Amino acid sequence: MTQPQKSEITKIIEENGGSKITSIKIIRKTYGLGLKEAKELVDEAFVELAALDPNRYPAKKGCFGLILFLIGLSFGWKLLSL
Repeated sequence: MTQPQKSEITKIIEENGGSKITSIKIIRKTYGLGLKEAKELVDEAFVELAALDPNRYPAKKGCFGLILFLIGLSFGWKLLSL
């Protein structure tokens, strides 16, 4: 199979509402690529799309900061109750 062009990848991402997972599945099925290759192509295209329109394709951040905040908050409440 041939490698998809960037324009094809961005079209797939846009057609799927910016869903990376769905786009990766479609690219794997359409072009016969492995998971790693399809994910890398989608990630590269998503970065370019996010640079062009950050409101439509925001950089998603993990919840690690929120978890740390909640742990700190619960620890603070324990100190106040002493």
